[in-house]
Amino acid sequence: MDYAFGEGSESSLLPSKSHGSIPNQNSAARYIIGGITVVALILAGSLLGRTSTRTPADNSCQAPSYRQEWRMLSLEERQAYITAVQCLTTKPSRMEHNGTTRYDDFVYSHLAVSAETHGTPISFPWHRIYIQKYEDALRLECGYQGNLPYWDWTLDASTNPLHSPIWSHEFGLGGNGSHPANCVEDGPFAAIKPQYPEPHCLQRKFSDENMYGREYTASIVNAIVTESNSYGEFRERLEAGPHRFIHLAIGGDMPELWSSNDPVFFLHHAQIDRLWWQWQLRGRGGLLRGYQEVVDVTTLLRYSGLGRDMTAGEVISTQSDLLCYGY
Repeated sequence: MDYAFGEGSESSLLPSKSHGSIPNQNSAARYIIGGITVVALILAGSLLGRTSTRTPADNSCQAPSYRQEWRMLSLEERQAYITAVQCLTTKPSRMEHNGTTRYDDFVYSHLAVSAETHGTPISFPWHRIYIQKYEDALRLECGYQGNLPYWDWTLDASTNPLHSPIWSHEFGLGGNGSHPANCVEDGPFAAIKPQYPEPHCLQRKFSDENMYGREYTASIVNAIVTESNSYGEFRERLEAGPHRFIHLAIGGDMPELWSSNDPVFFLHHAQIDRLWWQWQLRGRGGLLRGYQEVVDVTTLLRYSGLGRDMTAGEVISTQSDLLCYGY
């Protein structure tokens, strides 16, 4: 596995013990490109070998919601989702940071604890709750009545990801950025102004004519889901493989620590969560198979003021009362 490291000291990437601190944008490594940071390695090491006898609550939800792939939504459902996201980009921030909108709150939360939540065993459980908090905000604060959709990029990998309906200007999330600043100038989010790491336009810079499609084909993803014998193996193969290449393929904001500036981030990570869900369903030893070997289920997942912090054990099952959803 090919890792790259930042030029700054390890301590510059460490979040604070309260609500987190923003890593130095000039010294922090690109976590997606490198796959892992020095601090992430240290944090991963601190979790290795720790076990717990606690198990999460399973099968306690009675009426789960089901997330659908983007192209399975009707045009009206797509528009309803887009409208709700636009709503978050106009509502005022509820947190103390440099952002101005409610959407910025989510970017800040992701950025503030990035060193401990990427390239480490808690990456998938942390993001599971993160996108759930986002889905809840769309519903409770912007009147959205649907579920968070996911983008199954394997459906586009064998043809041409550039032509995916996700990039539709009218019923998608807009297309590629334009030179020289790579600003997205069409679609529903052309007007948003991300605040991190500093105020700028939403940026995308598609990688090449095929957007690394060869790296996230259905056969590659199926092999990861069916052949990985432990959570550690599954997480490493998926995170450093297809997950990373999608961030790289989109470019702009997406390969950076502030990747959730781009609304496509949440559909991408819903797909990652879906693949973890699929892998969990295949487990002959239950949801904790291979998980306790690398993650203490009492480990605290910190969200920097974006709702309450949770433990890794609380988020293992999507069929608990806390989550209650499927794909």
